Amino acid sequence: MHITKDESGSVLKIGGNLSIETTEELRAALLDLLAAASDISVDLSGVEACDTAALQVLCSSGKTAVGRGKKLGFLGMPDAVVQTALELGLPAGGADRGV
Repeated sequence: MHITKDESGSVLKIGGNLSIETTEELRAALLDLLAAASDISVDLSGVEACDTAALQVLCSSGKTAVGRGKKLGFLGMPDAVVQTALELGLPAGGADRGV
């Protein structure tokens, strides 16, 4: 997994494989982003694989954002994330989604 932040500090770009082994790093990066800005986006277009543990962290970040009165959007939703969500019975689509 690799994570970068854009120059504005409001977009987190995530790529590679998201798995249970990367959830702590993913969680920390998302919490840092939530602390730094109020209108933020997570670009997942570079994600190649995503397991249920990583998806749980992504979903939790959305709930955390709402609880903090912040706006969080997910961009570039790849098939790997959509497929994992569908396997869990969660609503998912190929379109970009905001929380």
